[in-house]
Amino acid sequence: MSTLALDHKAPGADAVPASGAIAAAALAGALSSAAFVAGFVFFPSQSFREGMLTPYSIVNNVVTTLAFAALAMAVPTLRQVLDVPRWALYTSSAAFAAVAAMSWSLATLAPDMAKFVTDSEFDQFTAYLILFPLPKMILGLVGFTALGLSGWRRRAIPRGAAALLILAGIASLWWAYPPGAFLGALAFAWIVKTVEAGPRGPSTPAPARQAVGPT
Repeated sequence: MSTLALDHKAPGADAVPASGAIAAAALAGALSSAAFVAGFVFFPSQSFREGMLTPYSIVNNVVTTLAFAALAMAVPTLRQVLDVPRWALYTSSAAFAAVAAMSWSLATLAPDMAKFVTDSEFDQFTAYLILFPLPKMILGLVGFTALGLSGWRRRAIPRGAAALLILAGIASLWWAYPPGAFLGALAFAWIVKTVEAGPRGPSTPAPARQAVGPT
């Protein structure tokens, strides 16, 4: 007599449907954030106004916008597989949306204005925009830090990713988006890699095998 073994998946064992989108958007966002900083190294003699007009800056900010807009839309789907407060995920998502809004303005409004003003006039105008990064700063500080701390305590995400999120929350207080956005994107790429590998945590039951045979 043969015995048939039936496999039963553990609850939550399926990867989040948007994991591929999150990974791709996170890596693209991390690279474009790093490229933003690298622009100051590649073009040290350019003024801030001149830098806004370069194809390098415009294309990079468009990529940043698309990457973080996609990340903002995909991150909430992680509520299906992560034991973290939903509000922390949604706040982190909103922080990424704020980054996308900033980079979009740098790709469109800033170059358009830079065509008609001098370097000093451009610098004076940007000084008045100190309030513009506030949503990114507040949402990033609250969302990333809360997600990192709760994920660390509940062991819902890797400790390294949790540490990156906490650092991202602190770095979000800087007026420019790259430091916090770079660290936050790397953290989510790490988290998704873990999610795709399977469920985490000692509380997750192992897959059961049920033997079915003649009675």
